[in-house]
Amino acid sequence: MIIARLAHLVRSEGADPAGLLVLAFNRAAAAEIRGRLPAWLQEVEVRTFHAFALRVVAGAEGRVPDVSTLASDPRAYAEAVDSLLQEMLADRAWSRPVTEFIAYHGSAARSQFDFRTPGEYYAWGRAHELRTLSRDLVKSYEELLIANFLTLHGVRFTYEAPYEVDTASSAYRQYRPDFHLPDHDLYIEHFALDEAGRAPPGWRGYAEGVAWKRSLHEQHGTHLIESYSWERGRGVLRKRLREKLQAAGVRFQPMSEGEAVRELAAWQLSRLAQLLGAAIHHLKSSAAT
Repeated sequence: MIIARLAHLVRSEGADPAGLLVLAFNRAAAAEIRGRLPAWLQEVEVRTFHAFALRVVAGAEGRVPDVSTLASDPRAYAEAVDSLLQEMLADRAWSRPVTEFIAYHGSAARSQFDFRTPGEYYAWGRAHELRTLSRDLVKSYEELLIANFLTLHGVRFTYEAPYEVDTASSAYRQYRPDFHLPDHDLYIEHFALDEAGRAPPGWRGYAEGVAWKRSLHEQHGTHLIESYSWERGRGVLRKRLREKLQAAGVRFQPMSEGEAVRELAAWQLSRLAQLLGAAIHHLKSSAAT
């Protein structure tokens, strides 16, 4: 197609081959085009976009510009993006969205309802290392959201600590509630249930486990707050959790966004920098703006 167009310009429109320019995406493409030009079109100039841009800038400024090391050094590029993130955290306009991304969107969002069995879901969770701001390794994405909400709001908790009553038996191991709030003597259990109270299809025994946990709290008079997968699906998990905790008398002491990431999740900034760096590369490659 390119050769045919060049031939038409020269033969039919009288264009001078030496005045024609073909731009190629990379060096390999430019070399291929040069190799396919017939002898009478050898004066056609073939350049990459970068080479052409360098020539234009050099002509305008009187010298060839230097190419940043960020274009060729992946480590320097990642460090530059990391430094940019640190600056954003110091800016009140950016600290909140950066912190909320790390706390609530930094891990893949999958629900128990996306998997046929608990084993498949927990295998996925282990592969993706669902680690909270406080560095607890949790078993589900929804538990991660709850843990990070509690951390950012200054609510002290323990994850899967043994229940205050010995429950181990021939049928059940020792009960370990998802979250215990020692300052309020309050427990939080997150259940993979839909709005009708049903467990994911194929999760045998899950509904019975939910009933057993509820009966333990009722029997021993401990205060239980429940949250559900359907709340996350509808985007109201954090809102409803806030309301339930406030109704139970829990007082929040929110951390500042920048402080939370610098003190609790500095180790996640480099991972976010890598993600942003890869996203920028993909945007450039696809010519997106």
